[in-house]
Parts: sequence; C-alpha cells; structure tokens
Amino acid sequence: MQHKCYSGINDLPIWNWWMINEKNDFSFLFMEKKDYKKNYNLNKIWRTIYDEYIEAFGFGETFLEILKKQVDIARLIIEKAVTGDKSIQTFIDVNNYELQEMQKPITEHTNFFKTKAQVEMALGFTFDSKKTSVAEFYSYIEIIKEKRNG
Repeated sequence: MQHKCYSGINDLPIWNWWMINEKNDFSFLFMEKKDYKKNYNLNKIWRTIYDEYIEAFGFGETFLEILKKQVDIARLIIEKAVTGDKSIQTFIDVNNYELQEMQKPITEHTNFFKTKAQVEMALGFTFDSKKTSVAEFYSYIEIIKEKRNG
C-alpha cells in the first residue's frame, strides 16, 4: 500500500508544519493520519521539505545570531585547549548563558492561532490553516514585512 505524504512546502499545510515543529511529530507529513506507520522513515522527507523552506525563505535573523554565538563559543573552547588558559572558561560560560537567553523565545510555547490571527489582521482576510500551504503562509509574512518596511 502506498503511503501518501506531503512532498514540499507547496502542498504541506501550515497547520501540519506548525505541529511538526512544535511536537516533533512527523506523522503530520501524512496526508491522512490512518496512513501513519511508526516504522516508516519520514526523516528524509522532512529534511527535503525543510531544505526547500530554507532555500525559499532563508534563515531567520534569530537563527543566524544563535549560529554566530555557537561559533564564538567553539572558538573560545579551541583557544582554551590550545593555550591552556583556564581564564577563558569565564568567557565560555558567559557566552553559553547568552546563548541560552537567545534560545528562550524559541523554546517557549508559541501560540499558532495568535500568529495566524496577526497575519489575518495585517492582510485583512482569513485563511484555512489546514488548506494554506507553508509556501503561501510565509509569502503572506513576507508581504507584511514589505508593507511595514515601505
């Protein structure tokens, strides 16, 4: 029996995208929940869809700041190992604390319906989150950003 999965950001509903990201539940990649099989490898499908999203919409500013902080920490760890200077650990600890603070907004629960309502208010119309694709939803957000930036 062929299991029907969403194949990309053009057909994956934003509701499913949100549930996958919030719950780390790849069963939302199936078009019908009854098709879900625990042994079915969905990681490759998810990576393909996520890579397509990154290619279309890029990384968020917060993600890039977190990545830069992680690189800074790695450099400090290497410097400490090469020089043997134990005082560098203080800088590593401070940077780790800053990294944790940067990640808090990401790990705290975000309300999907609040985000959806804000997009609808900004655009002046409503949409069905179970029919609106990831690509369409993030295009709406880009339009809102463009309007705000003039």
